[in-house]
Formats: sequence, C-alpha cells, structure tokens
Amino acid sequence: MAVTDPIADMLTRIRNALRNRAKTVNCLNSKVCRGIADVLVKEGFITSYDVIEDGRQGIIRVQLKYGPRGEQLIHQVHRESRPGRR
Repeated sequence: MAVTDPIADMLTRIRNALRNRAKTVNCLNSKVCRGIADVLVKEGFITSYDVIEDGRQGIIRVQLKYGPRGEQLIHQVHRESRPGRR
C-alpha cells in the first residue's frame, strides 16, 4: 500500500507503539523521516534509530525511550502542517 504522507505515518506509528509500551517501532525510510528521528534523538525523546536496508525503500527502526518508572516521555504527538490544510 502506498503511503501518501510519510511524516504522518511515522508519527502515528510512534504514537501507537508508545500506547502499547513497545520498545521499538519500524517506520518507512525517507530523508525527512530520518531528520525527524535525528531531532527526536537530540531532544531526548527516543534513545536511537537505525536505518535497515531491505532492497527497496528501507526501514527506520526507532528505539523508544521511557522514564525511570516506565512512564512515557512523549505525551502528545501531532502534525501541525498537514497536506490538506495548506
């Protein structure tokens, strides 16, 4: 299935993984998504990310980060500028 908005797809996957208390989440690889992951690492919201080559577009495996008592560090994730709102 083709993804028309890879940024919103990445944020939704992270949001759903946090809700399920997952340790990692796989997102589609793109230059913009890698940039978002870089910012999240620098700001301390995720531990790290790895780019996995799969012969096609690739996958970004994001290592999610939780607080000392297991609480979520990311409380709310939403996209301000959406394609339909421009």
